[in-house]
Amino acid sequence: MNSRADETKLAHVFIASTAGLVSISAIAQRNGQSLPSLVTIAGGSKVASITASYRQFVAKDTSPLPDYFDDDSYHMVISQDIHHGESWQLACSTAHLLHQQSCLGDANVMQGDTIIIASGTIDAASHFAKGIGANFSARRAYGGVGVVTHLAQKCLRAQAQVRQWQQMHCDVIVLVPEANYRQPLPDIAFPLMPVASMQDVKRCLSDKNIITWADSDVSLVQESVGSSSNQIKPSTLLLPLAEFGAALASRSRTALETKWTPASSANGTMKKYARMLVMAFMFLFSIGFISQFLFKEARPPNIALSYSLNGLGEHAQPSNNSDMTMDTITVEPIVINYEPSAIVQLQTLELSKLDDLYIDFQFFEKAPQDAYLVTDSYALIKLARIGEDGASFRIPIPSWQKADRHYTLMAMQTVMDESDEQSLRHYLETLHEQSLKPDAINLSTWTNKQGYSVKFVEQSLIR
Repeated sequence: MNSRADETKLAHVFIASTAGLVSISAIAQRNGQSLPSLVTIAGGSKVASITASYRQFVAKDTSPLPDYFDDDSYHMVISQDIHHGESWQLACSTAHLLHQQSCLGDANVMQGDTIIIASGTIDAASHFAKGIGANFSARRAYGGVGVVTHLAQKCLRAQAQVRQWQQMHCDVIVLVPEANYRQPLPDIAFPLMPVASMQDVKRCLSDKNIITWADSDVSLVQESVGSSSNQIKPSTLLLPLAEFGAALASRSRTALETKWTPASSANGTMKKYARMLVMAFMFLFSIGFISQFLFKEARPPNIALSYSLNGLGEHAQPSNNSDMTMDTITVEPIVINYEPSAIVQLQTLELSKLDDLYIDFQFFEKAPQDAYLVTDSYALIKLARIGEDGASFRIPIPSWQKADRHYTLMAMQTVMDESDEQSLRHYLETLHEQSLKPDAINLSTWTNKQGYSVKFVEQSLIR
């Protein structure tokens, strides 16, 4: 495979769809109000199904990206038709960004080229909702990147082509919505780049030296945030302490320079030193408290597995990390660091020795609001939140123990309503009819479609 001889760094853009990768091979301006924007299929004049949506997407009065499209209308060429959905918007916006800087490739990939694969919707309102200041709406908007469905399926459909490009030493960038990045995905052979807005896309392409971009809007946002009266400025908090310390140092120097006085004034001097000691102690205590409040290191989120064993068995022996009371052994919790894009696999335990089993989500920014247990028998069990912060769940021990058992815990960021619960039960019946396992991979297909943010935990209990 040949490589490019010129020095222009082009990037080819592909839309990740459930039918496979769809290339955006060209974008051209159509100047004049009488010429509406359109999308055609490569190799002919057939108009694509998304033309009406694209027309609204790039029009200045209806676009979610104000002032982003400079011309009256455009003509975009894609490799195959897209019949439904709006997940093409992220790739489309990226292609227009490259077109503006004359570095959009024609989808004829050569060795060493840069390939951008994207799936995501664009919604300016979701970006404004982050509370970065009322004045921001008057500035240039970059749009929030919205969640998409069937991301796992799209990645799997693209995997063979991505591997081929990787063998050609191409730089493959896969842009996905930040909200989708926290969803568990099957074994994908390429990394994903989470983005929350088009500003993140610009920053990514700039870091890759694909486009030139001055991140001037970041300072504008920071100014807007800094001007808010609700923001806490460390310098403002520490200023009174600095002034207090200077005053204390001044008093100390004065006391040291004063000669020892007669007995008549000794009591006053001792009281003066006592007051200074109290002030010094308060000053040091305040410094320590404020420093801990401002600069303490955030602990990473993790999942703790707690359980107790039946101590009546002939092989049950307490270890250094266990506490044996009467006929049970309470084992020290096993802590696993949480990786957002991974499925958490817990340690395999011996089923016949288990008395109690708990899973605790620790140091998460937001505790799970709902949790369901999906068993290997396709049963769906709603779990109650326990603990002070409601982030712990008790796992019921299977009553039938004549074979190895397996379960999947779905910890959800929002409460599942009754209709979705019925939909999930129906989906489990479908998996059973098709002899598919009710594991995290298959369950993620349903959760992605329904738009739920879920943390998946799996564990096997052996005989």
